[in-house]
Amino acid sequence: MSNTFTKKGFRGFTLIELLVVIAIIGLLSTIIASPIQNARKKARDAKKIAEVKAVELSLDQYAEANRGSYPLSLAALAPIYMPILPTFAVTGQTATKDEFAYTTYTASGVGITSVVFGYHLGVHLEAYSQALDTDRDCIGSDTGATLPVGICTFYNGASTITAAKTGNGPLSVATGLGTGVTGTDFSGADNATTTCSSVDDCVFDVSSQQ
Repeated sequence: MSNTFTKKGFRGFTLIELLVVIAIIGLLSTIIASPIQNARKKARDAKKIAEVKAVELSLDQYAEANRGSYPLSLAALAPIYMPILPTFAVTGQTATKDEFAYTTYTASGVGITSVVFGYHLGVHLEAYSQALDTDRDCIGSDTGATLPVGICTFYNGASTITAAKTGNGPLSVATGLGTGVTGTDFSGADNATTTCSSVDDCVFDVSSQQ
């Protein structure tokens, strides 16, 4: 009985041929993986932007029902003003990179009732998006009669404004919050927006006054 493997025309792959095939497969995998990874980042970012805008609408509804006062925490929105909060809108998440940063501004003073009159809401994106060209890009508040460039909101009246940031979103802590403002906020400025490498880059943010 003849051995099939000794017949002419039947042979296995050489080591060099196997290495070439493996190298080609690896190269193709790398070429395909990069666009897929970018597409996933953009999809996650689109979801974040949509969720921030949904929360923004719910905040407006809350203020309309509560004499213009916004909630101290986003948790107050569910289930009345939105059925369920987005995952990263809840404070205390472990993946703080994706968590929403929410800052409220409370005005208080002689002859006025304390009211949460404004907010600043934002989240870090993973990839640059054209949405970053239309967001708020603001920081802090002011007690003046006008809204200066770079300020999130203002309160036209003799009062003291207190800023209170909620959530663990590690967006860069703001300085220079405005006249008479105490507390903390986060920076909504888009630093190095084409890379989005750091958590304080590519911040999509909105506020109570656009």
